[in-house]
Amino acid sequence: MTEAALTEQDTARRTAMYEEIQREFLKVAPFAILFQQTEQMGVQESVEGLSLGAAVTAAAYWNVTK
Repeated sequence: MTEAALTEQDTARRTAMYEEIQREFLKVAPFAILFQQTEQMGVQESVEGLSLGAAVTAAAYWNVTK
């Protein structure tokens, strides 16, 4: 499935293929996802260039514009 999605040229179809791969993985994976933080902080829509990084200490503000 992954190889087929990798070579798919249509962006929408490729996205759907990867979503299906992820849904299947969640069904058969040997672990359970209990808690997953999706955002570190709220950001107004007019803010661009903010990189929050993988950890709070990795946030970069030098490229931020509003």
